[in-house]
Amino acid sequence: MSAFPFMPIVSPTIPHGTWTSAGSFVVPAGVTSIYVEAVGGGAGGRGGGYKYQSETYYAYGGYGGGGGGKAIKNALAVTPGETLTITIGGGGVGGTTSTFGAGNVGGSGTPTTVKRGATTLVSANGGSNTGTGGAATVGDTLLTGSAGAVGQTRTTASDFDYNSASGGAGGTNYAAGGAGGNAVHPGYPSGSSASPGSPGTTGSIFIEW
Repeated sequence: MSAFPFMPIVSPTIPHGTWTSAGSFVVPAGVTSIYVEAVGGGAGGRGGGYKYQSETYYAYGGYGGGGGGKAIKNALAVTPGETLTITIGGGGVGGTTSTFGAGNVGGSGTPTTVKRGATTLVSANGGSNTGTGGAATVGDTLLTGSAGAVGQTRTTASDFDYNSASGGAGGTNYAAGGAGGNAVHPGYPSGSSASPGSPGTTGSIFIEW
Protein backbone atom coordinates (compact mmCIF):
# COMPACT_ATOMS: atom_id res chain seq x y z
CA MET A 1 0.00 0.00 0.00
CA SER A 2 1.26 3.49 -0.88
CA ALA A 3 0.08 6.60 1.01
CA PHE A 4 1.29 9.88 2.45
CA PRO A 5 0.36 11.08 5.99
CA PHE A 6 -1.59 14.16 4.85
CA MET A 7 -2.52 13.68 1.19
CA PRO A 8 -2.77 10.20 -0.27
CA ILE A 9 -1.85 9.69 -3.90
CA VAL A 10 -5.09 8.52 -5.47
CA SER A 11 -4.34 6.42 -8.53
CA PRO A 12 -6.65 4.30 -10.69
CA THR A 13 -4.35 1.37 -9.84
CA ILE A 14 -4.85 1.81 -6.05
CA PRO A 15 -8.35 0.77 -4.89
CA HIS A 16 -10.01 3.42 -2.77
CA GLY A 17 -13.40 4.75 -1.73
CA THR A 18 -15.04 7.74 -0.06
CA TRP A 19 -18.05 7.58 2.25
CA THR A 20 -20.32 10.56 3.05
CA SER A 21 -23.06 8.54 4.71
CA ALA A 22 -23.05 5.72 7.25
CA GLY A 23 -22.20 2.27 5.97
CA SER A 24 -19.63 -0.49 6.18
CA PHE A 25 -16.40 -1.63 4.58
CA VAL A 26 -15.85 -5.31 3.90
CA VAL A 27 -12.13 -5.97 3.67
CA PRO A 28 -11.35 -7.48 0.25
CA ALA A 29 -9.54 -10.78 -0.16
CA GLY A 30 -5.78 -10.49 0.18
CA VAL A 31 -5.89 -7.10 1.96
CA THR A 32 -4.24 -6.95 5.39
CA SER A 33 -3.61 -3.20 5.78
CA ILE A 34 -5.60 -0.08 4.86
CA TYR A 35 -5.10 3.70 4.93
CA VAL A 36 -7.94 5.71 6.51
CA GLU A 37 -8.83 9.40 6.77
CA ALA A 38 -11.79 10.39 8.96
CA VAL A 39 -13.23 13.92 9.02
CA GLY A 40 -15.85 15.02 11.55
CA GLY A 41 -18.82 17.21 10.63
CA GLY A 42 -18.59 21.02 10.65
CA ALA A 43 -20.60 23.07 13.14
CA GLY A 44 -23.41 25.43 12.21
CA GLY A 45 -22.84 29.17 12.38
CA ARG A 46 -24.51 31.42 14.96
CA GLY A 47 -27.50 33.41 13.78
CA GLY A 48 -27.51 37.18 13.42
CA GLY A 49 -29.45 39.36 15.84
CA TYR A 50 -30.24 42.89 16.95
CA LYS A 51 -31.78 44.96 19.74
CA TYR A 52 -32.59 48.51 20.83
CA GLN A 53 -31.44 49.44 24.33
CA SER A 54 -30.70 52.71 26.15
CA GLU A 55 -31.30 54.77 22.98
CA THR A 56 -28.75 52.71 21.04
CA TYR A 57 -29.27 50.32 18.13
CA TYR A 58 -27.19 47.13 18.21
CA ALA A 59 -26.55 44.76 15.29
CA TYR A 60 -24.76 41.45 15.88
CA GLY A 61 -23.22 39.25 13.21
CA GLY A 62 -22.94 35.60 14.31
CA TYR A 63 -19.62 33.80 14.52
CA GLY A 64 -18.80 30.98 12.14
CA GLY A 65 -19.00 27.34 13.18
CA GLY A 66 -15.83 25.38 13.84
CA GLY A 67 -14.50 22.97 11.23
CA GLY A 68 -14.47 19.22 11.80
CA GLY A 69 -11.29 17.50 12.95
CA LYS A 70 -9.33 15.01 10.85
CA ALA A 71 -7.80 11.69 11.93
CA ILE A 72 -5.37 9.71 9.75
CA LYS A 73 -4.46 6.06 10.20
CA ASN A 74 -1.56 5.10 7.95
CA ALA A 75 -1.55 1.29 8.16
CA LEU A 76 -4.56 -0.14 9.95
CA ALA A 77 -4.19 -3.92 10.27
CA VAL A 78 -7.27 -5.76 8.99
CA THR A 79 -8.39 -9.29 8.18
CA PRO A 80 -9.75 -10.22 4.75
CA GLY A 81 -13.52 -10.64 4.89
CA GLU A 82 -14.08 -8.72 8.12
CA THR A 83 -16.59 -5.84 8.24
CA LEU A 84 -15.73 -2.40 9.62
CA THR A 85 -18.55 -0.07 10.61
CA ILE A 86 -18.46 3.49 9.29
CA THR A 87 -20.28 6.37 11.00
CA ILE A 88 -20.27 9.76 9.28
CA GLY A 89 -20.45 12.96 11.33
CA GLY A 90 -23.33 15.24 10.48
CA GLY A 91 -22.99 18.98 10.00
CA GLY A 92 -24.55 21.11 12.72
CA VAL A 93 -27.68 23.15 12.01
CA GLY A 94 -27.39 26.92 11.63
CA GLY A 95 -28.45 29.09 14.55
CA THR A 96 -31.68 31.09 14.43
CA THR A 97 -32.03 34.87 14.61
CA SER A 98 -32.98 37.06 17.56
CA THR A 99 -34.59 40.48 17.91
CA PHE A 100 -33.51 40.76 21.57
CA GLY A 101 -29.72 40.66 21.13
CA ALA A 102 -27.15 38.31 19.62
CA GLY A 103 -28.54 35.43 17.56
CA ASN A 104 -28.86 31.87 18.78
CA VAL A 105 -26.03 29.37 18.53
CA GLY A 106 -26.10 26.61 15.94
CA GLY A 107 -25.49 22.91 16.40
CA SER A 108 -22.14 21.21 16.81
CA GLY A 109 -20.93 18.74 14.21
CA THR A 110 -20.88 15.07 15.23
CA PRO A 111 -17.99 12.55 15.15
CA THR A 112 -16.90 10.38 12.25
CA THR A 113 -15.63 6.94 13.20
CA VAL A 114 -14.46 3.59 11.90
CA LYS A 115 -15.11 0.69 14.30
CA ARG A 116 -14.45 -3.02 14.59
CA GLY A 117 -17.37 -4.15 16.69
CA ALA A 118 -17.35 -1.89 19.76
CA THR A 119 -13.69 -0.91 19.30
CA THR A 120 -12.99 2.50 17.75
CA LEU A 121 -10.14 2.32 15.25
CA VAL A 122 -10.23 5.87 13.82
CA SER A 123 -12.19 8.87 15.13
CA ALA A 124 -12.50 12.62 14.49
CA ASN A 125 -14.84 14.94 16.37
CA GLY A 126 -17.10 17.48 14.76
CA GLY A 127 -16.60 21.23 15.01
CA SER A 128 -18.04 23.07 18.01
CA ASN A 129 -20.98 25.47 18.07
CA THR A 130 -18.78 27.76 20.18
CA GLY A 131 -16.74 28.42 17.01
CA THR A 132 -13.74 26.23 17.87
CA GLY A 133 -12.51 23.43 15.61
CA GLY A 134 -13.13 19.78 16.40
CA ALA A 135 -10.32 17.55 17.64
CA ALA A 136 -9.31 14.19 16.19
CA THR A 137 -9.07 11.55 18.93
CA VAL A 138 -8.01 8.18 17.48
CA GLY A 139 -5.41 7.70 14.74
CA ASP A 140 -1.73 8.16 13.91
CA THR A 141 -2.07 11.81 12.89
CA LEU A 142 -4.62 13.92 14.80
CA LEU A 143 -5.56 17.28 13.28
CA THR A 144 -7.83 19.92 14.82
CA GLY A 145 -10.36 21.69 12.62
CA SER A 146 -10.01 25.42 12.07
CA ALA A 147 -11.99 27.91 14.12
CA GLY A 148 -14.82 30.02 12.77
CA ALA A 149 -14.32 33.77 12.45
CA VAL A 150 -15.89 36.23 14.87
CA GLY A 151 -18.87 38.20 13.59
CA GLN A 152 -19.11 42.00 13.71
CA THR A 153 -20.90 44.06 16.36
CA ARG A 154 -22.16 47.49 15.23
CA THR A 155 -23.90 50.26 17.18
CA THR A 156 -25.51 53.58 16.35
CA ALA A 157 -27.69 56.12 18.13
CA SER A 158 -29.24 57.43 14.90
CA ASP A 159 -32.68 56.41 13.67
CA PHE A 160 -31.53 57.25 10.13
CA ASP A 161 -28.62 54.87 9.72
CA TYR A 162 -28.00 51.62 7.89
CA ASN A 163 -26.23 49.90 10.79
CA SER A 164 -25.08 46.51 9.49
CA ALA A 165 -23.01 43.70 11.00
CA SER A 166 -21.60 40.81 8.97
CA GLY A 167 -21.34 37.25 10.24
CA GLY A 168 -18.01 35.47 10.45
CA ALA A 169 -16.88 32.79 8.02
CA GLY A 170 -16.99 29.17 9.11
CA GLY A 171 -13.80 27.24 9.78
CA THR A 172 -12.52 25.90 6.43
CA ASN A 173 -10.65 22.77 7.60
CA TYR A 174 -11.44 19.93 7.51
CA ALA A 175 -15.20 19.81 7.03
CA ALA A 176 -16.26 23.43 6.78
CA GLY A 177 -18.31 25.09 9.49
CA GLY A 178 -21.28 27.23 8.52
CA ALA A 179 -21.03 31.01 8.25
CA GLY A 180 -22.58 33.22 10.89
CA GLY A 181 -25.72 35.18 10.08
CA ASN A 182 -25.82 38.90 9.28
CA ALA A 183 -27.86 41.67 10.92
CA VAL A 184 -29.03 45.21 10.11
CA HIS A 185 -30.49 47.59 12.75
CA PRO A 186 -32.10 50.10 12.39
CA GLY A 187 -31.63 49.53 8.65
CA TYR A 188 -32.95 52.86 7.40
CA PRO A 189 -34.84 53.12 5.09
CA SER A 190 -35.80 49.46 4.44
CA GLY A 191 -36.04 48.23 8.04
CA SER A 192 -34.19 45.96 10.44
CA SER A 193 -33.37 42.36 9.56
CA ALA A 194 -31.24 39.38 10.53
CA SER A 195 -30.34 36.10 8.83
CA PRO A 196 -29.78 32.66 10.37
CA GLY A 197 -26.41 30.94 10.48
CA SER A 198 -25.54 28.46 7.76
CA PRO A 199 -25.33 24.72 8.45
CA GLY A 200 -22.02 22.90 8.72
CA THR A 201 -20.69 20.44 6.16
CA THR A 202 -21.11 16.68 6.51
CA GLY A 203 -17.97 14.70 7.44
CA SER A 204 -16.42 11.89 5.41
CA ILE A 205 -14.30 8.75 5.37
CA PHE A 206 -11.60 7.97 2.80
CA ILE A 207 -10.13 4.46 2.62
CA GLU A 208 -7.32 3.21 0.42
CA TRP A 209 -6.33 -0.47 0.27
